[in-house]
Amino acid sequence: MFKVYYKMPLCYLSLHSDGKFLTRVDFCDNKRSEKNCSLLDLVKYELDLYFTHKLRKFSIPVLIQGTDFESKVYKALMKIPYG
Repeated sequence: MFKVYYKMPLCYLSLHSDGKFLTRVDFCDNKRSEKNCSLLDLVKYELDLYFTHKLRKFSIPVLIQGTDFESKVYKALMKIPYG
């Protein structure tokens, strides 16, 4: 399991990956130990582009986990267009 932190104005995002998929994103108040992988480097790069309005759609493979209802909600959220 891999984990890195992405600095935002008010907090950090904790980004988790199994090496193939983005598996979890959490808000956290401080940075702890990291274990990086190339996928998480790409996630951080795409977040930089997104927050500077240079990326509208992410290319990151996301592993959807949860109940059937939660999975449907996550998939619906991913269809919301930029802006």
